[in-house]
Amino acid sequence: MHRPTYENQMNNHSRIYVVGGGKGGTGKSFITASLGTILAQQGKRVLLVDLDLGAANLHTFLALGKPQVGLKQYLNKEVRDLNDVVMQTKQTNLSVISSSGCSLEIANLYYAQKVKLIKAIKKLSYDYLFIDLGSGTHYNTLDFYLISNEGIIITTPEPISVENMFRFMKSIYLRKIKQALRDNGLNIICQEYLKTVKDSQIRSFSDIINFLRQYDAKNDTNIESCIKDHKIGLILNQFRWQVDMNFGHELTKICNKHLYFDYHFLGCVSSDNKISDATMKDRIFVNEYGYAKTATELYGVARKILDESYQAELSLPLVS
Repeated sequence: MHRPTYENQMNNHSRIYVVGGGKGGTGKSFITASLGTILAQQGKRVLLVDLDLGAANLHTFLALGKPQVGLKQYLNKEVRDLNDVVMQTKQTNLSVISSSGCSLEIANLYYAQKVKLIKAIKKLSYDYLFIDLGSGTHYNTLDFYLISNEGIIITTPEPISVENMFRFMKSIYLRKIKQALRDNGLNIICQEYLKTVKDSQIRSFSDIINFLRQYDAKNDTNIESCIKDHKIGLILNQFRWQVDMNFGHELTKICNKHLYFDYHFLGCVSSDNKISDATMKDRIFVNEYGYAKTATELYGVARKILDESYQAELSLPLVS
């Protein structure tokens, strides 16, 4: 496998999407691989980064076999530049950094390793960069999700998956609040505030936001805007006909009401046995079964990502 060249990339700015969710098995890696492939088909330079540390399988959906180079070499300091572990996939314009082959302890990165990796990822230069995260609410996972102000949350319609999705988003939101407080030197002030009120007075995140609004008004700062400056697209995966078609939109409304990020519904992606068929045949699903309903839905999600306002509903397919 040939590695891509990096000439003329250093002055470009990547559009970074972090793909996460509260529960394993919701299809994060499949969605990441599919969206990356579709955007690459449109001539966009796309890089996928597998940060499902300890359970990496993004390469499987890209029909790559077992990667011979990846994050392991970077973390072990065998290479100094993260670009040196980028691999070209079978799809033109699509590259990947795999974490396959890393030790089991990789899921518990040291703080210094995490900071180094985040800084290195932010320096990568492509048109689109998708980061595939593992499940759960470990601090490392939350901090990786906050690498960018643009994220994607994937859930399935099952109640336990939706419940875990909300738990994950609440954890992200709380982590974002703490990050904003720390960056603005408000940790101590907020701690003093919390000491002066009773637990019963802090019923929700809105109580914390109200405190920040008061502080912003007194000190001419804009911390609330910093917290709310976060776009998240919701994808309802493994969708089945038994589920109400409006379910995803209703979930998005709930998120916008109770969690103060900017949530958008990107679409439903149907369950399809052809996904496992493509994997077994060592093929990329959207290339092998581009005519399938699930592939059409994935193209619809990609259209919304290509359109920065998330508003355009193009009638023509991205590919013929």
